[in-house]
Amino acid sequence: MKQKKYRITLTEHQLMLIANCVEDCHRFAAGQTEMNNTLISANFDYEWRTRKHLKEIHEIAFPELLPGQSYDWAGNGCKDKYQRKFIAETYPIYREIFHKILNVGVYTHPTMTCEEGGPLPIIEEIND
Repeated sequence: MKQKKYRITLTEHQLMLIANCVEDCHRFAAGQTEMNNTLISANFDYEWRTRKHLKEIHEIAFPELLPGQSYDWAGNGCKDKYQRKFIAETYPIYREIFHKILNVGVYTHPTMTCEEGGPLPIIEEIND
């Protein structure tokens, strides 16, 4: 069954907000519970305490992983098929946005893909 496609118009700032949020969700599901983009952007008064609790969540949510350990960008090693698929599907979304918008450092390299992750999003700049 062919999936519907949508086209939305966003400012670069809005697109980067989406990328940062998707990156946090992707990393969280992969075992990196830090939520760095959210904490930096929200300017929490109690950032240190929030970070401490997020680190504790890793031990609760990912008992199969050692402290500091996570699944890779495609979810390899994750036994839960829904979680693995979520990890694989969210990676190309934020990564391709960074590749197209930032295009510096690691983001100059093409976004990796895997079958479970699906196609890369198409990101085109609009010249008004």
